[in-house]
Amino acid sequence: MAPDGSYVLWLVPKCASTTMQRVFRESHRVTPISQIPVKCKRIAIVRQPLRRLVSTYLDKILGQRNSGSISINRSDGDKAIPGIEPGMDFDSFCEVVLEHPKSNRHWIAQADWIASDGREADYLVAFEQLPAAWDSLAFLGVPAWPAERHGVTGFKGNPDSLYSADLKRRLTELYARDLELCKSALLPLENER
Repeated sequence: MAPDGSYVLWLVPKCASTTMQRVFRESHRVTPISQIPVKCKRIAIVRQPLRRLVSTYLDKILGQRNSGSISINRSDGDKAIPGIEPGMDFDSFCEVVLEHPKSNRHWIAQADWIASDGREADYLVAFEQLPAAWDSLAFLGVPAWPAERHGVTGFKGNPDSLYSADLKRRLTELYARDLELCKSALLPLENER
């Protein structure tokens, strides 16, 4: 939360959340959901969900290949999710996500994550429009977007090319609400002041 309590940054996994934690840990405080004032403006970064899933795969599945361990555990702290293996192929990973859509914070729907306490975000920033979209929130007193980001992958291809037509259709159904959030985040923030 901002030092003056005017806004809170709602961190969504795989939507620049690690970058946000690093940038704001000195000037902002971690606040339990139950202690966030109602008048506090909520800001969340949202990401096109199929690209967010590719990022999760590259980081948490392929990125763990050399260490022999996977940093993906169930959100509730239980044992590892059945079917998740280091270096597994993308289609198999997506099938696990479809079978266990709420089992890990890295692929839980962003709409569920943001409204986990029953409130919606006041400002949605599109990950794909960073840093310009973030800078448009300066009127709230947010710090400037950092020059360096965490976790920029070397993936050069089109993330959409990883999906078969059937897999894309099924995941689009799963993340329909997230796709709507992303559309609303593309609206000019100047109109929301």
